Amino acid sequence: MALDVTIFPVPEIAPNAVYSREDVRRLLDVSERQLRAWENHRLIPAMEQFAFSDLIALRTLIKLRENRIPPARIRAAISAVRDRLQGITDPLKELRLVSDGRRIHVQIGDHSMEPISGQLLFNFDRAELRRLVAFPDPKKTDQSRSRRDSAEKWFQKGLECEQTGAVPEAIKAYESAVGIDPTSAGAWLNLGTIFFNARQFSRAEGHYRRALEADPKYALAHFNIANLYDERGDY
Repeated sequence: MALDVTIFPVPEIAPNAVYSREDVRRLLDVSERQLRAWENHRLIPAMEQFAFSDLIALRTLIKLRENRIPPARIRAAISAVRDRLQGITDPLKELRLVSDGRRIHVQIGDHSMEPISGQLLFNFDRAELRRLVAFPDPKKTDQSRSRRDSAEKWFQKGLECEQTGAVPEAIKAYESAVGIDPTSAGAWLNLGTIFFNARQFSRAEGHYRRALEADPKYALAHFNIANLYDERGDY
């Protein structure tokens, strides 16, 4: 589940006040070394006085640090948000950034956006999430279950590779999954998204269509292929 980084009331913090570095360290329980590290990583500007909005940005960084999000990944997400959302100059202050422990999402209304790809991530309940990433129901035979279990292992391997940035290995894993079980809608979908992010739109569309053939009611596949058409200007 994503972790909310909404600011909670903190004693001695007032919206119109100005805070010194010492005030910030005391109020947010953050070290001078950490402040300088964020400055060095260009996540915050170097300054001696902080406004209330700066404290909001720092609280977001504290939460992302607690979730072990590397500074380089935070900086990439901030840059992507600025590029994608007009009028947003300082995402740490102007938007709600949340983390699931691995990735950063930007909260937009009732949904969240993955900043690098720009794709929306719907907030389905737990049961719906399981259905979205799961394969369609297998035939109730031992052979089918065995094939499906093997395909799902490759699917999980693909997810692990993506999370570590090993994209070629992720592609091989997902292709192994669909090779064993062509009804592996989740693997087709993730293959499509990899090629979408690489701007290989024809290949992405082919994989999204295979996901829909495997599961015509796959909501996320419908959304992703619509997002692909939008990116092409095919309204």
